[in-house]
Amino acid sequence: MMPTTTSSAWPRVPDGVTITSVTVSIPENIVWSGSWRCDAWQGNQELAWGGYDWSALQSGQKIVFTIDTADFVSSGWGCISPRMGQDWANLSVAQIDFVPSEAEQSVEFAPTDDDIANLQNRGGLVITGQNYVLKKVSIK
Repeated sequence: MMPTTTSSAWPRVPDGVTITSVTVSIPENIVWSGSWRCDAWQGNQELAWGGYDWSALQSGQKIVFTIDTADFVSSGWGCISPRMGQDWANLSVAQIDFVPSEAEQSVEFAPTDDDIANLQNRGGLVITGQNYVLKKVSIK
């Protein structure tokens, strides 16, 4: 007969068993999804000017852009340029380069504390660049 426990916090580890690793999954917070094509420096302002509340963004989190680049493989190059809403000014990273491929890609941006302050106080996030179709923006 199996022993019972009154605690629901963690199951009892049987005698002689050692746990050597635990996998932790960081959930993603999807802040935008759809299909937005950026051939040459158009600007997606859906996460700017009140389109998303950036007040929850914290130091150490990353903004992840999920992109489809299959239509642009022959170009050999593409970039995402995350900017603040006000004047479309650059954040700490002017652009993030990538090589287009047939497979969907994720491009990560780790905003600095100054970037976070700018997103929170200067109009949110404008996404621009070249040679991709934006599919999703998430924070992790």
